[in-house]
Amino acid sequence: MQQITHEREKNQSKKLSVKLALRTSLLYVIVAGLWIILSDRILQPLAPFVEAYVHWQTIKGLLFVTVTGAMLFFSMRTQLRKIQQAEADRVAVGMHFSNLLTESTDAIISIDHEYRITYFNKGAESIFGYELNEVLGQPLDILLPERFVGLHREHVSRFADSNENSGSPQISGEMKRK
Repeated sequence: MQQITHEREKNQSKKLSVKLALRTSLLYVIVAGLWIILSDRILQPLAPFVEAYVHWQTIKGLLFVTVTGAMLFFSMRTQLRKIQQAEADRVAVGMHFSNLLTESTDAIISIDHEYRITYFNKGAESIFGYELNEVLGQPLDILLPERFVGLHREHVSRFADSNENSGSPQISGEMKRK
């Protein structure tokens, strides 16, 4: 679940970066094109002599750099504020999700690829009678009565095998009946 969420966030971040780059580039191209076309038409009547025209071209260039620099600054600042807000929203959702997991009265346990406990919420503490620091890193089997350990390992192994072969979780008919 966490990996899916991380991939989604990564894709959203890429999309936002591309959107920002495209928007900024498009804005720059439009302003630059209009600036060149319109400023030359305005300049011609104001500068009848070559010396005056060169002088106005220099002023026009300085104004162009100043105006486009300011536009880029404000555009980037706006986009960065949106990114910061999205990050703040993501953190808030993550905290909310974390609080839900932690405070749930249902047992929520996460294991790694070696079936060792990596997460154990308060509900699990209440149900199983262990504290987080007692089970973290321990095999999941410690939570089971001894008579079920072998059967549990067999089911976990079958589940893992069916997952590897199909790409999605499947539970065999035999496992469903038990």
